[in-house]
Amino acid sequence: MKTKAKQLSAVQIKWLLAALAIILATHALNLPIWVITVSVLLGAWRTICISKPIFMPNRWLLVLLSLILGLLIVLSFKGLFGRDASLSLLVIMTALKLLETRSLRDYMLCIILGFFLVGNLFLFNQSMVTFALCAPPLLLLTAALVNTSTAQKPAFLLKLAGKLLLQSLPIMLVLFVLFPRIPGPLWGIPQDANSGMTGLSDNLQFGNISQLTKNSSIAFRVQFQGTIPPKNHLYWRGPVLWHQEEHSWLMASDNIGLPAEHLTVSGEATHYTMTLEPHNRLWLLLLDMPSSIPVNTKRTHDYSAVSNEPVRSRMRYDAVSYAHYTLEAQPLNERESIMALQITEGENPRTRALAQTWLNLSPAQKINTALKLFREQAFIYTLKPPLLGKDPVDQFLFNTKKGFCEHYATSFVYLMRAAGLPARIVTGYQGGELNPN
Repeated sequence: MKTKAKQLSAVQIKWLLAALAIILATHALNLPIWVITVSVLLGAWRTICISKPIFMPNRWLLVLLSLILGLLIVLSFKGLFGRDASLSLLVIMTALKLLETRSLRDYMLCIILGFFLVGNLFLFNQSMVTFALCAPPLLLLTAALVNTSTAQKPAFLLKLAGKLLLQSLPIMLVLFVLFPRIPGPLWGIPQDANSGMTGLSDNLQFGNISQLTKNSSIAFRVQFQGTIPPKNHLYWRGPVLWHQEEHSWLMASDNIGLPAEHLTVSGEATHYTMTLEPHNRLWLLLLDMPSSIPVNTKRTHDYSAVSNEPVRSRMRYDAVSYAHYTLEAQPLNERESIMALQITEGENPRTRALAQTWLNLSPAQKINTALKLFREQAFIYTLKPPLLGKDPVDQFLFNTKKGFCEHYATSFVYLMRAAGLPARIVTGYQGGELNPN
């Protein structure tokens, strides 16, 4: 004989609503306004249903709401892939789950979802402030969990929940001290498909980022032997991007066997020791321009230094660089010319047309004409540029004129290649912060 599922009391529903409301408040900065608004409205709907159960939606209405809100998330985030889109979907689905929560099973599922949402806070920030923000929702969720087995006054439930959480602290401290930690995150999560963080990569997705967040993580440390060079000489050379394919710029995969570019240096050498943080890629950072590279590494023909294995732990090495140098490969062989002039056919027609008018200019004139374009037109540097779709260079140069470093570097190199002048993108870091210790 099938037994009827135990129905929830009004008090239990109120505990659950209070706990999820606090969790939603802690995620206020991590969610779009419309997701917060919809979640609040769904919570208010469920609150009304406590006294008027007749307003509980049927299954087909919930399915329709799920489809509509899921579609809105896809349209807002250009898909469901990414941290921000996934969090928004989880919040909306949890709010919808409240509208069908009648039994103890549904109640327990909502509590589990609540604990999971609290953990999601650490995907955005791992500071002590975040840890403190977790305490109120954890206390309410635990009290709501205790309320499934004993009906007591709120003060008793909160006190018991507090005791349970305090009893878990020694276990947490033991795990924090004894649990092995590896360099880098224990798991990786994709950021929002249309946002990114400042930092260095071995590829560039031009126009696919609409919000760039400043990353304050340490990329490397350096100790100079002697006088520290001035800031305008502190460019830390990283991956060199040659290959262009639609919106992507990549390191050249076919540069093996190419003759090394000729390096002529002058002035005093800078001797230094680098401590590079793990980044799980092959490239190394060196002060522009390195005349020697670390042991157990190799130098590509364009003077990029690469390790034999991905850098998965801190790497310390000595190097020598010169601030004054000339790097040239004359004459370019056929392969180098193809690499340095390659652009995808049939894209960015306005940029190509503009560059065609520069064909009869000298290399210096082509460069100065492009720089004059950026200086005299109403270009704006911003970390929140609009997304660029088809023909991104055209859209940036002639329409939006808003972007950050990758927009300017990529469009400049594209203009040079379209004008018949070999060019590539050299990535890296500029400057650094002095450590007084």
